[in-house]
Parts: sequence; C-alpha cells; structure tokens
Amino acid sequence: MFGGSGSPSSSQPGAPDDDSSSTAAAAAPRTPEKGSSSSSSGATLLFSPPRPTKMSVASASAFPLPASALDGGSEVCRALVSVYMQASGSSMQLKQEEAVMLLVKDAPFTYRFCLVTKERVILNQLMAPALTFFFKQSRHTFICNMTIAGHVHALVCCFARDEEEEEMREFFNTAYLETATHTDVKQKMKEEDRVWAMRASDDWDMVSEEDEEDEEMEYKKESSHLNMDDFPESSNIRVGGSAAKGSAPASSSSSSGERNDQLAVGMLLNRTFVNRGSQIGVFKHDRDGNLAYLNNVPVVRDMSGQAFSPTKMMLTEQDNKMLLLNSTNKGLVYEFDLEVGKVVQEYNAGESIPEIRTINPSTKYAERTGEQVVAGASKNAVFTLDPRQQGKNKLAENKVYKTVPKFNSLATTNDGCVAVGADDGQIRLYDSVSKIAKTALPGLGDAVTGIDVTADGSYVLATTNHYLLVIPTSVKDQDKNGFHKSITSKADAPIKLQLDPADMVKYNIQQLRFTPAKFDLGEDKEQLISTSTGPFIITWNFNKIKKGQRFHYKIKRCDSDVVADQFVYDMSQLAVTLPQNLFMQTVNKRK
Repeated sequence: MFGGSGSPSSSQPGAPDDDSSSTAAAAAPRTPEKGSSSSSSGATLLFSPPRPTKMSVASASAFPLPASALDGGSEVCRALVSVYMQASGSSMQLKQEEAVMLLVKDAPFTYRFCLVTKERVILNQLMAPALTFFFKQSRHTFICNMTIAGHVHALVCCFARDEEEEEMREFFNTAYLETATHTDVKQKMKEEDRVWAMRASDDWDMVSEEDEEDEEMEYKKESSHLNMDDFPESSNIRVGGSAAKGSAPASSSSSSGERNDQLAVGMLLNRTFVNRGSQIGVFKHDRDGNLAYLNNVPVVRDMSGQAFSPTKMMLTEQDNKMLLLNSTNKGLVYEFDLEVGKVVQEYNAGESIPEIRTINPSTKYAERTGEQVVAGASKNAVFTLDPRQQGKNKLAENKVYKTVPKFNSLATTNDGCVAVGADDGQIRLYDSVSKIAKTALPGLGDAVTGIDVTADGSYVLATTNHYLLVIPTSVKDQDKNGFHKSITSKADAPIKLQLDPADMVKYNIQQLRFTPAKFDLGEDKEQLISTSTGPFIITWNFNKIKKGQRFHYKIKRCDSDVVADQFVYDMSQLAVTLPQNLFMQTVNKRK
C-alpha cells in the first residue's frame, strides 16, 4: 500500500488501494526555500478525520489477521482504524477505510507496530527511539512520520473504538519506553517514575484561540556570513586588552579539512568565539546584529607547547579568560588568558576524578562577574573546582558515585543549584554538589546530550537527539522546588518537544539530531528556546510551551548543517555557526 519502508522500520509494501483514496481536509504543504521561516503549529495533529463507522466487524478482536501479521512475534494489542497519509506537496489522503493497528513484541524490548487488512500486511514499523509519534485523544488519532523512497510522509490512524484507542495508547507508550530503556518498565521501574515518563506523551492543546493576542516570533535580519578561511592566520588576539604575545602561525584550515566545531558567546564583552581545529576565531557583534572579524588564536597550545583542539570552551571572569577541555588529556582544565593569548594554568580534580566530561559556570551568570569557581561532571561525579587553591588539584566540593551514571552535561541556576544529565537519560537536581541529588528523574531512556535551566530554577531543559524535555521543578502545595526537595512522587508532567509531523514532511527531515537546546539569556525571564537539527534552526516560544502549545516554534533552513547556536546576552539574537561560516540571526518577539 505504502510502496516503501519507514525510517527506522522494516516494511512489507503493497499496492495502493486507489479506489479507497480520497482527499481529506488538510492544507497541502509548500516546499520551503533556503532561508524561509515558518512552522505548521501542529497542523497535522489538528487534522480531524471522521471516526470510522462502516466497519465489517464489531471490534478489532473479531478482525481476521493475515497469516504473515505476527511473523513469529506475539500480539500485544490491536485496534480498528482508518488510515490516512500525507506526502510533501499534497493534502491528506484516505488510504484505507478499514484496517487494524497491531502492536507486536518480537523479543524482549523489541516491538513493532503493523497496519493490516484482512488480506495483507500494509506496514511494518520497527519501534525505535527515533520514531516521532503522537496520540491526539481529542481527535482520536495516532500520528507518526515514515520515510518512503527517500521522502518523509505523515501517517494518521483514526480509531473507531474508545476502549481500543486507550489500550493502544497505554501499551504503545509502554513499548516505546521499554525499547528506549531496555527495561521491563512495569516490573523494574518505580511506579512514580513510570507514570512521570509516560505522562510526557499526555495530550495537550496545540493552539488556543484565546491567545491570539499573545506574543509571536519571527526571524528577521541575518548578518553577512563570515568564513574564518577568509582572514589572516597569524593575527593576534585582542579582547578588550593588549595584543597576544608570541602567536604562532596556523596551518591552512581548508587544506586540513577542519571545520567550526565549538561556539562561545561573551555575556559581558561583545565577543563571539569560534573554535576550528586548534585555532579560535574572535568576532565582534553589536546590538543591531552586525558581525565583524577581529583576530584569532592561531594555535592553541598547552603549557608544554603541544597544540590541541579544544572539545569545550567556557568563558569566565568577565569574558577575560576561557576554560578549555582537551580530548587527549581528559583530566585537565586549561585556563586560557585572552589578554595574553595563551594557556596560563592547567589543573585537575584529583585522582578520584581522572576524567572531566564537562564544565559550567558555578551560577547561571557567573561569567559576568569575577567568580572563578567552576562546576563540573565526570562519568560518576559532580564537583566544583576552585582555581585559587594551591597545587594542581583544584577540587573543592564533590559527590562521587560508586556506580557509573555516565554524567555528561550540567547547568546551574542563579543561586548555584545544579542540574545534571546522563547517558542513560536520567536527570538529577542538586542544591549542593557535595550531597546526594534532591530529585532524580528517570528521563525517557534516550541519552541526555545537553541540559539548561532557567535562572530561578523553575524549569529544566533537557536535550536528546530526537526530542527536548521541558521539566517543571515546582509542584503544587510544596514551597521548595526539586532542587531543594524531592518532587519525584508528584512532579508535573514533562513537556516533550518535537517537530510537527507536517514540518517533517514539508522539509523532508528524515532524521532528527538536536543540538543542545538553550534558553535565551538576560535580566528578564526566559522567553525563548533555541536548538537546531541538520541545517535547520528551531526557536520555540517558551511562554506558549508553558501553556501547553508544544508546536509554537519557528524553523529556518540554513546553507549547511548547524554546528551550534547560542543566544546573545540580553539581546534577541542568536550566534549561529555552520561548518565554514558564522552569522548572527535576529529573533523578533512581537505582539
């Protein structure tokens, strides 16, 4: 029927039933041009087909399955549905008036869902973390994306029976969670953790007519693109101070195949830094979104003179210094003085923490002050480092775990509370890194690849490859949030952010790989969230998200894949780096 395989999936295609196809009410998407900016605001999820009524059987249990349906697997549940599909440039089409949606377990933690008629299997879709899906209860629909012959399609199943829909929703969400966590969630997960994780897929209203006057967003001015290959290789760095001394020339970036791979934007001085191999380019930005090249650090060298490529850049001490991590010596932090243009100190966290995976300012906006204490994480420890201590070991406070949670990212609030993400998807909230976490949230099984937090600690933002999670840390009738008191048993549902299936179709996005998402920065409360995937920048309206409108975002295609994007402090601008270019993107918030 569908003529190809889903992604990720295995499929048994059949011929389309032309006599059962009809046009349903849904606007045909327009293929976007490079640089265009739009979002569907949940258009596919708002598609409301008529509920199936002309079924040949009273319930899905009476529907005869073709012999190949289970294919050695065991049936979990089934539901009667009608099936619709939308391809790019076309409207939603009815493909099958009567079918069964079948959930099959092939092995422990291995599931697939099928669409079958009485004669044949028309779709086999493997359950995988990359699957984008939604249950829209108010419209009795299940929506997902699939790839056919290199093109993304939106699939919509409309349930005929309420009880079958509810059973499918529960078992499908459980199967997805088991696939991601490789855990029997009903037997091994705490009930409170399972409920919290399952509620990430709760049905939310996508658009509220009452909010028509609320603030909107639009991408406006984009600066000229600057390419580091166009500038002198041996320029001296100067960041509000004297020129660098003894700078050595760098080899040609283009000839060595190097690309931009790190981005850091000053919160106090109007400087943007882009790492490219072993050199760091320095740019100046202004409030109008203009960008200008200043100079560069031709070769980053450690104190023994060995060149290295930083894997992490963090500005500190009023943007006058930069802390670097190095993949070839994972236990060291390198303090690079931007006034003199070289590493002036190297330190570690002691023998108990041989590898430092990430570092972060000790408070949200410590970079704007003279604060020197730094928060950090290793695979099994969270800690702080104080460079003012004597000796190479600068460990100040720490909590080392006997197990290995594989911590990989952290963020801090204004008062120094710490949110930590891990490879297993868990998120821990600390009021002090010398104590156990006050709250441990299970995540949804996918590795956390980045984490941020609002300045007041009221929301945590976790990034995975395939979705974002916005996690409220305050609960009703409790005066302390999750950083200061456990909220695991009564935490509000996390808000799962994904792209609208209609946008996946329109932009032909076959795979999601979100870069670490960040809140906007400044004295006012956070209003925006930005991330990217492939060549697309995506900016969500945070105020709308808190009202349940998960698809209120703008999306823009760039010239090539986005490496990183970061908000400029107290400005509605994003610094965006591509593999070869850097530019400033203005994001207007308007009534």
